[in-house]
Amino acid sequence: MKKVAIVGVGPTGIYTFHALVERGEPLEIELYEQAEEAGVGMPYNSDNNADFMLANIASIEIPPIYISYLTWLQNQSDDYLAQFRIERNSLHERQFLPRVILGDYYRDRLFAIVEKARGSGFTISINELSKVTTCKRPRMGSLCGSIMLYSLSRWTSPLSPPVICGLKRMYRHGSFSPARGPV
Repeated sequence: MKKVAIVGVGPTGIYTFHALVERGEPLEIELYEQAEEAGVGMPYNSDNNADFMLANIASIEIPPIYISYLTWLQNQSDDYLAQFRIERNSLHERQFLPRVILGDYYRDRLFAIVEKARGSGFTISINELSKVTTCKRPRMGSLCGSIMLYSLSRWTSPLSPPVICGLKRMYRHGSFSPARGPV
Protein backbone atom coordinates (compact mmCIF):
# COMPACT_ATOMS: atom_id res chain seq x y z
CA MET A 1 0.00 0.00 0.00
CA LYS A 2 1.39 3.43 -0.93
CA LYS A 3 2.06 5.86 1.92
CA VAL A 4 1.14 9.54 1.86
CA ALA A 5 1.62 12.32 4.40
CA ILE A 6 -0.45 15.47 4.52
CA VAL A 7 1.20 18.19 6.57
CA GLY A 8 -1.31 20.78 7.72
CA VAL A 9 -4.86 19.59 8.24
CA GLY A 10 -6.78 22.81 7.74
CA PRO A 11 -9.11 23.32 4.76
CA THR A 12 -6.40 22.75 2.10
CA GLY A 13 -5.24 19.55 3.76
CA ILE A 14 -8.82 18.35 4.19
CA TYR A 15 -9.72 18.91 0.53
CA THR A 16 -6.50 17.13 -0.50
CA PHE A 17 -7.35 14.22 1.82
CA HIS A 18 -10.91 14.13 0.41
CA ALA A 19 -9.60 14.02 -3.18
CA LEU A 20 -7.26 11.11 -2.35
CA VAL A 21 -10.08 9.14 -0.71
CA GLU A 22 -12.47 9.82 -3.60
CA ARG A 23 -9.90 8.38 -6.06
CA GLY A 24 -10.67 5.05 -4.40
CA GLU A 25 -7.17 3.51 -4.35
CA PRO A 26 -6.52 2.51 -0.71
CA LEU A 27 -3.53 4.32 0.76
CA GLU A 28 -1.84 4.62 4.12
CA ILE A 29 -2.31 8.30 4.96
CA GLU A 30 -0.69 10.11 7.87
CA LEU A 31 -2.17 13.51 8.70
CA TYR A 32 -0.01 15.98 10.65
CA GLU A 33 -1.44 19.03 12.40
CA GLN A 34 0.55 21.28 14.70
CA ALA A 35 -2.60 22.55 16.46
CA GLU A 36 -4.59 20.77 19.13
CA GLU A 37 -7.48 19.97 16.78
CA ALA A 38 -6.92 18.73 13.24
CA GLY A 39 -9.43 19.94 10.71
CA VAL A 40 -10.30 23.32 12.18
CA GLY A 41 -7.64 25.38 10.45
CA MET A 42 -5.89 28.43 11.87
CA PRO A 43 -8.29 30.98 10.35
CA TYR A 44 -11.29 29.27 11.96
CA ASN A 45 -10.16 28.15 15.43
CA SER A 46 -11.45 29.62 18.66
CA ASP A 47 -7.91 30.53 19.81
CA ASN A 48 -7.61 33.11 17.03
CA ASN A 49 -11.24 34.18 16.63
CA ALA A 50 -14.02 35.46 18.86
CA ASP A 51 -17.50 34.01 18.31
CA PHE A 52 -18.69 37.27 16.73
CA MET A 53 -15.97 37.36 14.03
CA LEU A 54 -17.59 36.49 10.69
CA ALA A 55 -16.11 34.32 7.96
CA ASN A 56 -15.59 36.12 4.66
CA ILE A 57 -17.19 33.29 2.72
CA ALA A 58 -20.85 32.29 2.46
CA SER A 59 -22.17 28.73 2.50
CA ILE A 60 -22.79 28.71 -1.26
CA GLU A 61 -19.06 29.33 -1.91
CA ILE A 62 -17.75 26.44 0.22
CA PRO A 63 -17.17 23.23 -1.76
CA PRO A 64 -19.20 20.49 -0.03
CA ILE A 65 -17.54 17.49 1.57
CA TYR A 66 -20.33 14.89 1.33
CA ILE A 67 -22.85 17.50 2.54
CA SER A 68 -22.96 21.26 2.08
CA TYR A 69 -22.09 23.71 4.84
CA LEU A 70 -25.74 24.85 4.90
CA THR A 71 -27.03 21.27 5.26
CA TRP A 72 -24.51 20.65 8.03
CA LEU A 73 -25.71 23.81 9.81
CA GLN A 74 -29.33 22.74 9.45
CA ASN A 75 -28.41 19.41 11.08
CA GLN A 76 -26.95 21.10 14.18
CA SER A 77 -28.89 21.31 17.44
CA ASP A 78 -30.77 24.42 18.49
CA ASP A 79 -28.40 24.69 21.47
CA TYR A 80 -25.38 24.73 19.16
CA LEU A 81 -26.90 27.45 16.95
CA ALA A 82 -28.00 29.47 20.00
CA GLN A 83 -24.36 29.72 21.16
CA PHE A 84 -23.82 31.97 18.16
CA ARG A 85 -27.23 33.71 18.32
CA ILE A 86 -28.37 31.99 15.12
CA GLU A 87 -31.99 31.09 14.56
CA ARG A 88 -32.56 27.95 12.50
CA ASN A 89 -35.24 29.59 10.32
CA SER A 90 -32.81 32.39 9.37
CA LEU A 91 -30.20 30.07 7.82
CA HIS A 92 -29.60 30.53 4.09
CA GLU A 93 -26.83 29.83 1.57
CA ARG A 94 -25.66 33.43 1.20
CA GLN A 95 -25.31 34.08 4.93
CA PHE A 96 -22.01 35.08 6.54
CA LEU A 97 -21.57 33.28 9.85
CA PRO A 98 -18.93 33.21 12.60
CA ARG A 99 -15.55 31.84 11.57
CA VAL A 100 -15.44 29.32 14.42
CA ILE A 101 -18.56 27.60 13.05
CA LEU A 102 -16.78 27.01 9.76
CA GLY A 103 -13.92 25.47 11.77
CA ASP A 104 -16.43 23.11 13.42
CA TYR A 105 -17.75 22.16 9.97
CA TYR A 106 -14.27 21.36 8.67
CA ARG A 107 -13.40 19.27 11.74
CA ASP A 108 -16.65 17.32 11.41
CA ARG A 109 -16.03 16.77 7.70
CA LEU A 110 -12.47 15.59 8.42
CA PHE A 111 -13.89 12.78 10.55
CA ALA A 112 -16.52 11.98 7.90
CA ILE A 113 -13.68 11.50 5.40
CA VAL A 114 -11.73 9.37 7.90
CA GLU A 115 -14.79 7.16 8.41
CA LYS A 116 -15.30 6.70 4.67
CA ALA A 117 -11.59 6.08 4.09
CA ARG A 118 -11.31 3.41 6.77
CA GLY A 119 -14.46 1.75 5.45
CA SER A 120 -12.83 1.66 2.00
CA GLY A 121 -9.60 -0.03 3.10
CA PHE A 122 -7.44 3.02 3.78
CA THR A 123 -5.18 3.18 6.83
CA ILE A 124 -5.48 6.62 8.44
CA SER A 125 -3.39 8.15 11.21
CA ILE A 126 -4.15 11.60 12.66
CA ASN A 127 -1.25 13.26 14.48
CA GLU A 128 -2.38 16.35 16.38
CA LEU A 129 0.07 18.61 18.21
CA SER A 130 2.66 17.36 15.70
CA LYS A 131 4.59 20.19 14.13
CA VAL A 132 6.66 18.93 11.21
CA THR A 133 10.05 20.56 11.47
CA THR A 134 12.01 18.84 8.70
CA CYS A 135 11.28 16.95 5.53
CA LYS A 136 14.25 15.37 3.84
CA ARG A 137 15.38 12.51 1.67
CA PRO A 138 17.62 10.00 3.48
CA ARG A 139 21.08 9.29 2.06
CA MET A 140 21.61 6.41 -0.35
CA GLY A 141 20.68 3.00 0.97
CA SER A 142 17.56 1.03 1.69
CA LEU A 143 15.46 4.18 2.08
CA CYS A 144 16.58 5.74 -1.20
CA GLY A 145 13.60 7.38 -2.89
CA SER A 146 11.74 7.83 0.39
CA ILE A 147 11.17 10.95 2.42
CA MET A 148 11.30 11.18 6.20
CA LEU A 149 9.24 13.69 8.14
CA TYR A 150 10.55 14.83 11.51
CA SER A 151 8.18 16.37 13.99
CA LEU A 152 8.72 17.66 17.50
CA SER A 153 6.82 14.70 18.91
CA ARG A 154 8.18 11.84 16.76
CA TRP A 155 9.47 10.90 13.32
CA THR A 156 7.50 8.94 10.80
CA SER A 157 8.20 5.83 8.87
CA PRO A 158 9.51 6.35 5.33
CA LEU A 159 6.95 7.63 2.85
CA SER A 160 7.24 6.60 -0.78
CA PRO A 161 5.96 8.25 -2.88
CA PRO A 162 4.91 11.14 -0.62
CA VAL A 163 2.31 13.82 -1.04
CA ILE A 164 3.01 16.76 1.20
CA CYS A 165 0.83 19.82 1.25
CA GLY A 166 0.35 22.89 3.33
CA LEU A 167 0.91 26.58 3.10
CA LYS A 168 4.65 26.45 3.74
CA ARG A 169 6.91 26.02 0.75
CA MET A 170 9.38 23.14 0.58
CA TYR A 171 12.90 24.01 -0.59
CA ARG A 172 15.47 22.01 -2.55
CA HIS A 173 17.77 21.29 0.39
CA GLY A 174 14.94 19.70 2.39
CA SER A 175 13.85 22.45 4.74
CA PHE A 176 11.17 25.10 4.90
CA SER A 177 13.78 27.87 4.85
CA PRO A 178 14.49 29.74 1.57
CA ALA A 179 18.26 29.88 2.24
CA ARG A 180 19.11 27.95 -0.95
CA GLY A 181 16.19 28.81 -3.20
CA PRO A 182 12.84 27.19 -3.99
CA VAL A 183 12.28 23.77 -5.54
